[in-house]
Amino acid sequence: MYKLILFLTLLFVVNSALYSQCPDHISFTSQQEVDDFLIEYPNCTNVTGHIFINGTGITNLQGLSNLTSVGDYIFISDCNLTDLTGLDNLAFIGDYLYINHCPITDLTGLGSLASLGSLSLISNDQLTTLNGLTNLTTITSALVIQNNSSLANLSGLENLSSVQGYEFLLSKNNALTTLTNFDHLTTIGGSLMIQDNQSLTNLNGLDSLVSIGDSLVIENCPALTSISGLEGVTSIGGDLRLSRVYFAPNLNGLTNLATIGGDLNIYKCNSITNLSGLNDLVTINGAIKIQENNELASLSGIANVDATAMSHLNINFNPVLSTCHVQSVCDYIASPNGDISIHSNAIGCNNYLEIEDSCSTPIDETIITQIYPNPVSDQLFIESVVDLDNFSLRLYNHHGYEVVSLKYFTNPIDISDIPSGPYLLQITSATSAYSKRVIIE
Repeated sequence: MYKLILFLTLLFVVNSALYSQCPDHISFTSQQEVDDFLIEYPNCTNVTGHIFINGTGITNLQGLSNLTSVGDYIFISDCNLTDLTGLDNLAFIGDYLYINHCPITDLTGLGSLASLGSLSLISNDQLTTLNGLTNLTTITSALVIQNNSSLANLSGLENLSSVQGYEFLLSKNNALTTLTNFDHLTTIGGSLMIQDNQSLTNLNGLDSLVSIGDSLVIENCPALTSISGLEGVTSIGGDLRLSRVYFAPNLNGLTNLATIGGDLNIYKCNSITNLSGLNDLVTINGAIKIQENNELASLSGIANVDATAMSHLNINFNPVLSTCHVQSVCDYIASPNGDISIHSNAIGCNNYLEIEDSCSTPIDETIITQIYPNPVSDQLFIESVVDLDNFSLRLYNHHGYEVVSLKYFTNPIDISDIPSGPYLLQITSATSAYSKRVIIE
């Protein structure tokens, strides 16, 4: 009898232990497996490993309602979940939460989640907002929101204060029109990448952001009318890359930016006419690459950059860019640290010799208030804040040849005999200069 009692006691202890402990890793491929988990492990609250959820028959996660933490990751893919109810008590995920190809409309069910390694939301076509992440404050690795075709805004991330890892990526969310108010987000440890969001009109909501540890990349957002919203950013650890930002006329959203740790790369931003907004920029620890910007006429916004830290200078295929002789460019050409590639721009900026020649006379864009009409066919008028008696005028054709040279001039200037086409007008004195592109019809 004693042996029987001992055996039954041991059996009860063993069964109780097994009954209450959590498995290291869990894989669910059916709704029945999810439902059975709460029955098989009623006291399981902390899974040290990962949870894998995959299956079109999975419609709810109520069987996981006791979980409070997952040490590794949760991978959810190709399911029929419309929300994440059932994970309501989950406060911590050590590695990542990955949700892919599920018909969730929001993130209801994650209200207790305060910290996780990474959050990846990819190709969830019914996702409209991120509501449900009310308590999420910390992401230690990456935030990836990509290819969610119905996502209209980022509501739900208002309390996020830190993205510490390698990237914050917003990509190919074609219904995304606005962000949200990231009032607590002051630092991104890695890169901020905003790419291929076809309806995004502004970056408002990032006003509290001060520093970006790696690169800032904004590209192919055709509805973006400005980059305002980044006025608080003072430093970028990697590159500043603006590519195919079609409707922003300037860079006024970066008015406090002082340091770029990598390259300044502005490519195919066809509405940018000048680089105003970068006037506080003093350090670029990489190359300046300004290429294929159809309306860019002047580089005056980067005049204050210290040329000694720059590594290369590439200014190419900007068809109306005629004002390149700003202080930083002049200093770099005088004492380069690397390659210089300058060609296929407007007259005055077609090669480094043209720029070097202009660098001998500092530019002053304030002396002329108006040149009209432009385009012009016979008489050109020039208005100025100073007396122009001591200024000379030169006109160069698109081949760089001087077609008009006037040591003294008065209004109006007769150009009726000059062939039609684009020209560079330069007005200079002994101490200052002004350049303007004019079209003769």
